[in-house]
Amino acid sequence: NPMLPRAQFLHSSLSPAKILHRQSSPTRKCQDLPALRGISLLGCGIAAPCPCLQHFRRICVISPYTLSIRVRNATRGKILGEAIEVADSSASRRTGLLKHEQLRPGEGLWIAPCEAIHTFGMKFAIDVVFLDRRKLVRKIRHSMPARRMAISLLSHSVLELPAGTLAESGTEPGDQLVFEKND
Repeated sequence: NPMLPRAQFLHSSLSPAKILHRQSSPTRKCQDLPALRGISLLGCGIAAPCPCLQHFRRICVISPYTLSIRVRNATRGKILGEAIEVADSSASRRTGLLKHEQLRPGEGLWIAPCEAIHTFGMKFAIDVVFLDRRKLVRKIRHSMPARRMAISLLSHSVLELPAGTLAESGTEPGDQLVFEKND
């Protein structure tokens, strides 16, 4: 399953990425910190000031591990995707699915934050789910073809899935989605 290498977590139920610290003092070690839960970190391999606030002189480097998200419709009891990529940087949000030839069943892309998408330059139709911050479905578009736009100004993020996934799962506005980290 092709997955996007990212270390950013956008949902508080997901565990933090493994953080590697370059230390100013070799005697102290930092671990995966509970304080990182729910904090948006920068993309893979990018240095950032340590968010744990215990180490003034340390720089955290987010290791480039692949992030795979499972998305489940809790209302209907159906899995929408097992290998959902996360578009969490400006570049990955701009690119989206444009470089993909197709989406296989179980694959998809979660774009956050996002209120509008387009399919200009895409080679296949997609199902589109607009979500609010609580991961409630606000709006859906079935089998959106190439050269179209979809907007939902009250949404926080967008989930793009293979065409037919929403009809197969029965997903409708008002459904609650759950995002889980794959092992």
